[in-house]
Amino acid sequence: MSKVQLLPDEKLIGRAGHAARNLFAIAILATILAVCLGMGCAFEPKIVVWSAVPWIFATCGCWLLAIAAKRGNPKAVFIVMVVLSIHCFLSINAFCITIIRSTPSGGGGSLLAFVFIFLIIVVLDRSRAVLMEMKKRGLWNQRFGSSKPSKNLCILGGSFYAVGYFGFLVSLLVPAIEAAKNAKALAEERRQAQAVIQMIQQEEADFFKSMQSLDDPKAVKNALAKVDVLDQKVASLQVEIPADGTLARIMKEYKRAVQDWKSGLIELDNPVPDLKAAKEKLEYGDKIRNEFTKEFDKKFSPK
Repeated sequence: MSKVQLLPDEKLIGRAGHAARNLFAIAILATILAVCLGMGCAFEPKIVVWSAVPWIFATCGCWLLAIAAKRGNPKAVFIVMVVLSIHCFLSINAFCITIIRSTPSGGGGSLLAFVFIFLIIVVLDRSRAVLMEMKKRGLWNQRFGSSKPSKNLCILGGSFYAVGYFGFLVSLLVPAIEAAKNAKALAEERRQAQAVIQMIQQEEADFFKSMQSLDDPKAVKNALAKVDVLDQKVASLQVEIPADGTLARIMKEYKRAVQDWKSGLIELDNPVPDLKAAKEKLEYGDKIRNEFTKEFDKKFSPK
């Protein structure tokens, strides 16, 4: 036997308004959050679409359910309890997932939300039990007999509250999904940066080694062959790198350096080379390569 069932009729009637009081308190808190979200729209317009609009629906639904509870309808409290119970289920699942993934620090928010909402559900359940016990004892009409019908309020308020509440929860996932996508893109870009580093350590190193002595035609042809290999490697990397990323822009500059080196060597390979033009091309390629190194290290070197 529950504590509510042990209450005398006078105390039971005295607690009849607790359900409405609790829902009005939740509605006030929801309104405060809606105002805060509205103010946040000035700084982050996306909040209007993803967070503020569904929460306003939930807030309106909560007020309608609070009015229904004031008219003695226990279904209004039950609707809020069901929605919050689903949130509890989602929160504890999110906490378990973070534990399984060995990231306990990320599950603190989910566990805290579970505890907080669970306590609200307990309070709401007690106030709902009072209304149900009043109906059972035939006291409901004595307290709420003159109240207006509240069935439509429950239907409309419940729909607004459920759709808005879960819409708001979904909106909270949008930044997390975007952050996950950005993290994935960054990880992929860093993987590709490692491929560039390997190219520098292998193909570029072989090319620079061949450039140490260009005294005879064979050495020039050998350097041309090495720069061709480097050029092909750069082209293959550019195919894999997304065109809109930072690394793609940096690699375009490096490609220019390779083309200048190749142009200088082609000039040296001519029967009658223009040594001044060849030197300028090679030096310009070195200059671009130095700029590439600074920018690449700034973006991708370990901090």
